[in-house]
Amino acid sequence: MTTQRPINTPTNLREWLEFNHELIEKLKNRDLTKEETKAFYEKITQDNIFGLKIIFRVTNKTKIGDGKVQITAHIMEMTENGLIGCKSPLSPNRDWEITAFFHGEVRVEEGELYESNYTYQSYREYRHQLLTIPSKDISPLKVSFHDILLLNGGKSLASVAEQVFGTDLEAVLFSRLSEYRNSLFKDEVKRIETLKKKNDETQKQLSIKEASLKEELQKIQKDYENEFSILKESHQKEISKQKIAHQKEKIKLNSRDLKLYNILSQIPSKLKARKDEYYLKPILQWDPNTIVETLQTLFYCDREEPLYYSKSVIETFLRALQTNTLVVLSGPSGTGKSSLIRAFTDAIQEATAHFISVQSSWTDKMDLFGYFNAIERSFVPTPFLDSLLAAKESNSLYLICLDEMNLAHVEYYFAEILSSQELNNTIPLYPPRYYEEAKEFIDFYDCIDDPTTEDRKQYQNAKELLRYPYEIEIPSNVRFVGTINMDHTVKPLSPKVIDRCFIIELTQQSPSADEQTTLESSTLTGRIEIDLESFTTPISSEEDVKHDVEWLIECSDILQMIPNARLNSRGKKQLINYLRIGAHTSERTLNQLVLSKLLPRINFSKNQYPAATDAFESFTNRLREKKLKESAQRASQMYNDSRHVNFFK
Repeated sequence: MTTQRPINTPTNLREWLEFNHELIEKLKNRDLTKEETKAFYEKITQDNIFGLKIIFRVTNKTKIGDGKVQITAHIMEMTENGLIGCKSPLSPNRDWEITAFFHGEVRVEEGELYESNYTYQSYREYRHQLLTIPSKDISPLKVSFHDILLLNGGKSLASVAEQVFGTDLEAVLFSRLSEYRNSLFKDEVKRIETLKKKNDETQKQLSIKEASLKEELQKIQKDYENEFSILKESHQKEISKQKIAHQKEKIKLNSRDLKLYNILSQIPSKLKARKDEYYLKPILQWDPNTIVETLQTLFYCDREEPLYYSKSVIETFLRALQTNTLVVLSGPSGTGKSSLIRAFTDAIQEATAHFISVQSSWTDKMDLFGYFNAIERSFVPTPFLDSLLAAKESNSLYLICLDEMNLAHVEYYFAEILSSQELNNTIPLYPPRYYEEAKEFIDFYDCIDDPTTEDRKQYQNAKELLRYPYEIEIPSNVRFVGTINMDHTVKPLSPKVIDRCFIIELTQQSPSADEQTTLESSTLTGRIEIDLESFTTPISSEEDVKHDVEWLIECSDILQMIPNARLNSRGKKQLINYLRIGAHTSERTLNQLVLSKLLPRINFSKNQYPAATDAFESFTNRLREKKLKESAQRASQMYNDSRHVNFFK
């Protein structure tokens, strides 16, 4: 219901602004208060200039974070000449735009007309706009065809349309449109019939041509077979002559040269056989209960050079990969760190290993991923980044090995990888605006008729940049492995890194007599087929491993007097995941976790920390009570080696 307007009051915004000239002048060119915008709102609603709702056209809709949406709109006014945009009361040369903020999605589109309740503007930086939209009570402006004519052409266009077509414009328009569509339909039917006739004629001609070509092809094939038969016969005669000449030369060789000849002549056939063997190896099925034994046998029997690793080493390596935790292989040169990685990927169907050599100069993530050249607007990648992108295109297991990873401080260049794996975050490589600019320039380049040398260079840089995203997520099929050799030339592993990895100490290993007999009698060959889901799915429940986890945590608590030695919540989670992922054998897996998670955390001086010495002795006795012989011996070795108790020597 429209409010009755008092006599001698303005009927439109222009008149109202003239009528309230003094009020408007007081509001110009200064910061307004909330009370002043409220007074303006009360005055314009009292005089019923817009009615209960304002009409506006949305000019901009932007998401600004935290679920907020900002809308900018131009206030419109209905006049006898159609819908016109209002000018700002405080700046007559500018459109009257208002700004509103909403939580959540707002169903409006840029350029469309809407109507809504309105109120005074309270945000300080937007008070010069005077009004705003108070809520999501926004609805599209509903207009008839007559109103559309009025909006676009004013009263004169609407009057002329009624004189020509009558008052029921929608019915006339529908009738005319229907007649036009029927006319188009009839024309289209005629066109289709004409095309069908042409198509039938074309098919007939093609059939004739096909028969002619077929006959010609048969003739060519017959001529080819005759010529090939002649060439084959000639070739066989030539081969026979060469064999006879070869045998004559072979007879002339002395015994030493003949022996060398026989060795060299076997090389090509052996290489071919090895290549064929790689692709023809049988596929072995994944079995979590026997996987460790299978891997050990393949390492030893199914390689040109037999490799031996204890079941404990293989199982620790495997379980760490399954739980997607960084694996660090520690040991002197020649103990088989890199060979373990290669042997593992050779034993897994379609698995890949990529080695990255760490440099002592690495100090941050740019050394690992590469860097953005702001001058050239291009990205300079590294083999590490290329490996990640290659892994993204693969569905198979992909091992990336950082060789000699402690030549530089690991926590400097690898920190974002550790964080990304833990929090499942993406890693930024360069500002996203450069990526968008590159896309825009490539689209623009297609419109350039005569590109300059600089344009072509920029185009190549833009294409190259789009190969590398502005942020990267570590693919789920990637596992990271590092090799270290502790000496005076390298950096020690920080507690932060040790806390986030499994450390496997490798020494020179050889099978026992019984193991060697078993391994050498095996004829097992092949590659194990896995899928990532099976590879990472636990086979035990938390309840199944609860007892062992509690015992390990109790052992860790004994070490609380030693700095950074006690396991935190992250460490407890790693224990649970490790025990759940594979077949549970208490003594062996407990030994593995003590050696890979507890002992590497210990680092203290006997002289400086007497309480730590007592705690370590209690810890070692606890291992003996549990009959963890391997762990107890390693702990005793750490204690007896020097005045400084440390896992890494």
